[in-house]
Amino acid sequence: APAEAPKDLERSLSERQMLVREKRWSTDYLHRLSTSLDTIDPGMEKLMRIWPQDVSELLQRSVDAVLFPTAKAPSTEKLIFQNGAFSIPHPEKATPGGADSYFAAEHGLSLGVADGVGEWEWRFGINARAFADELMNGCQDHLKDKTDMELDSSRGGPSQHALQALQNGFRATKSFGSSTGLVAVLNRSGHLGVANLGDSALLLLRRKEVDPMSGFRCLARTREQQHAFNCPYQLSLLPQPEDFPALLEEGKEKLVRAMERRPKSKTDCPYDADLFDLHVQEGDLLVLGTDGVFDNLYVDEICELAGAAVGPLEADACHITEAAQIAQAVAKAAFHRSLDRLAKSPFSEHARQAGLYHTGGKMDDITCVCAWILSQS
Repeated sequence: APAEAPKDLERSLSERQMLVREKRWSTDYLHRLSTSLDTIDPGMEKLMRIWPQDVSELLQRSVDAVLFPTAKAPSTEKLIFQNGAFSIPHPEKATPGGADSYFAAEHGLSLGVADGVGEWEWRFGINARAFADELMNGCQDHLKDKTDMELDSSRGGPSQHALQALQNGFRATKSFGSSTGLVAVLNRSGHLGVANLGDSALLLLRRKEVDPMSGFRCLARTREQQHAFNCPYQLSLLPQPEDFPALLEEGKEKLVRAMERRPKSKTDCPYDADLFDLHVQEGDLLVLGTDGVFDNLYVDEICELAGAAVGPLEADACHITEAAQIAQAVAKAAFHRSLDRLAKSPFSEHARQAGLYHTGGKMDDITCVCAWILSQS
């Protein structure tokens, strides 16, 4: 389940905006930055000038980190995820915790993320995250007992397993609601399968050169599925006429009336998902996120953030940057951008392309799941 909102996110919106601006622009902060640059890794300088301290400090390499003299050759055998996640709810949803959800299987071979539709909450009084949680739990349950043999590419490919998980996760839902869904499945021989429905996304990043000081490049990105601007594909469980009496007893008249006005609404299904089969290797980094990440950060910015991290090809396991730290840094960077009303953002560009006016970032639930590809060989 998504992490609880940090306590500082429970402040009023005006306080949060003031806090972000103070960290980013204050004279004291810039002075501390300029006097510390000779003691930090040179690759951190750009990040420290762009992002507040609570972002850049997550990616600073420890002073005792020992890097390999030369990066080791990547393996494609006995691969597994080393993953971590971080969620920040929309400031107005800080108390209920937002509507995003995710999962990471204990066997280290599958991940998923979902973005529940908040309209169910504010319009109809229905818990917007319940459906997303049930969807992710159902996907995880479907995959938890799958062995590497069962995920072998000769049996339909990992993307088919991801699609089957999405299908079974959807069947497991019992709460009314809607959500996007993205599932990634790894077999241990370097094949990654992805099923994506909606506007969450997955990036496959790889170091540009065999050099721990070089940045990451994006090898692949899933496609966002939208019926129209800001109207993504969604899986939905809608009330049926036999549910109306119980809903009316619960005081859900608005929901019943809305269903009665659209008795034959067409909904998206798991088989509408885009499927991707990708080749991965040790040292690659996966970044999964809801639209709260990718509406606020450009891919190049995520690559720059990830580039400051120490990966499994550059150092032994005890000195790599934990995937959870990278996920937290990306999520916090997206959060800071969402509060900036003047910044250039992917969402503002997409709005302009749709003939709409929007400046700055987009405030939303933000969930990021990151995973290093490790080899156990």
